[in-house]
Amino acid sequence: MDSASHVPPSYGSAYSQLYAWTYDPTDGSWYAPTYGGRNSAGDASERNPISSSASQSPAARSHSAHKALEREIDYLHDDLDEQDERMDMQDERIQQQEFFYRSQLGKLRDELKRCANRMTSLESSLDAAKKEIKNHKSTLQQLAKNRRKNKDLERRRKKEAARVASEQGDTIRGLQAGEPHDIGSQERLNGHHEQTAPVVKTEPRDRTTDIEEGEVDEL
Repeated sequence: MDSASHVPPSYGSAYSQLYAWTYDPTDGSWYAPTYGGRNSAGDASERNPISSSASQSPAARSHSAHKALEREIDYLHDDLDEQDERMDMQDERIQQQEFFYRSQLGKLRDELKRCANRMTSLESSLDAAKKEIKNHKSTLQQLAKNRRKNKDLERRRKKEAARVASEQGDTIRGLQAGEPHDIGSQERLNGHHEQTAPVVKTEPRDRTTDIEEGEVDEL
């Protein structure tokens, strides 16, 4: 086969430009490597062989080329259908993921609301606890004040009791020794509360004073 047969056939500008024709010297055919989505490693049946023999008429070559183009278009349609199916599956997965994430987002929002309500409740409880602690603190301060006051009163009572006991002891010792004693102390000792007329001590009158005052001395 001469070099002229190595020129790719011309079956319309669109078909010629669509494929990068490759010459196969083993069978003297031209084929498009991308035919049917297959590469040049395919066998002869997958290469869409187009004979360059002079015995093949132009009408036959044109018919063969058109058939090959129709098959290629069918393959392209099949590829597009497969791609559409894959895209539909991807869209479905995306929609499922979107639904899942929206559902999770709704749950998170509900949980956030519950947490906010719980926080508000805890803040109210904390305020109530603070008020209660303040009241308890005030009560404890008052109790401490009363305790100090009671201790002071107790000290005074003990001091007064000690003083009374000391006076009673002095009175008893004076009575035992035969010494004059205080009537009031004796009454406190005996538990009497009746008043006793005070003892009035009389002294001799000075007659000179009476004469000076104009009194007449009865003889």
